[in-house]
Amino acid sequence: MKANYNNRFGFILFVAIFLSAISGLLYAGKIEVPEEEVVKIRFESATPITSGTVTKGIPLLIRLEEAIMVGDEILVEKGAQGTAIVSEVEKASKPGKPGKIKIEFSEIEPKGSYVSLDDSKIKLSGSVESQGKGKKLLSLLFIAGLFIKGGEAVINTDSVYTATIAESIILESQ
Repeated sequence: MKANYNNRFGFILFVAIFLSAISGLLYAGKIEVPEEEVVKIRFESATPITSGTVTKGIPLLIRLEEAIMVGDEILVEKGAQGTAIVSEVEKASKPGKPGKIKIEFSEIEPKGSYVSLDDSKIKLSGSVESQGKGKKLLSLLFIAGLFIKGGEAVINTDSVYTATIAESIILESQ
């Protein structure tokens, strides 16, 4: 009987601590999206992004793949739009040098029944990068290989990537 009492007490204590932690995030229709929250995103483009087709500094559209939630509250709906920036790019070149690309996740626009207090966006951190296949050995084996380009780096737009919230932000219900 005493073990059953301890289990109930432990459960009640856990619920009380959980609710007090959540109540700190929920206040007067405002909710804090915590820093370091992991989010899933996907690139908007239907075609793969390659080192041969993008340039450094261009923005790319991304979409939130899963809603951002705190408890049972949906803070930002799935499909919210955002941007990522091409931070590094090298096109494939001769003789057999592979292409490289790095894209950094930048921000997501709040979407749904919660908005930011000052119309700011949710800042993201994280990146995705790729390197093409090198053909250096092939180019060295054959004289004509000097005219062979390496493979371009490709970021698959069918994949889901993870990013993290770069800094906490308070959203307010509309």
